[in-house]
Amino acid sequence: MKQKEDVIHDYFNNTNNYLNKDFGITIRKEILNDILDTQVNKNILDIGCGNGGVSLDYGFKNNLYYVDQSKEMLSLAKKMHLIKVLQISASITVA
Repeated sequence: MKQKEDVIHDYFNNTNNYLNKDFGITIRKEILNDILDTQVNKNILDIGCGNGGVSLDYGFKNNLYYVDQSKEMLSLAKKMHLIKVLQISASITVA
C-alpha cells in the first residue's frame, strides 16, 4: 500500500489530474491582484505555482520565480512563460 506522501506526489506529478480544470483560478488571480496591486521591478516568488497561470501577469514587469513540487508543472511553466524556475528538491510530510 502506498504511503500518503507517494499518493500526493503521484497526483500532483500527473498534470492531467488538474491542469485543465479551473480550481478557481480567476478568483485566485483577483485576490492576488487585490493583495499585491501594481508591482514593478520586484522579485516575486510563487510557491506552489502549478503552471504559473495565477501569477503570470506579474512576470512582465518583475522577476518572477516559480517553485512547485511537480517537475512536470515546473517544466510547463518554464516552456509556457519563459520565466525563471527554481529547481528545488523537497519532501512532503503529511501529518
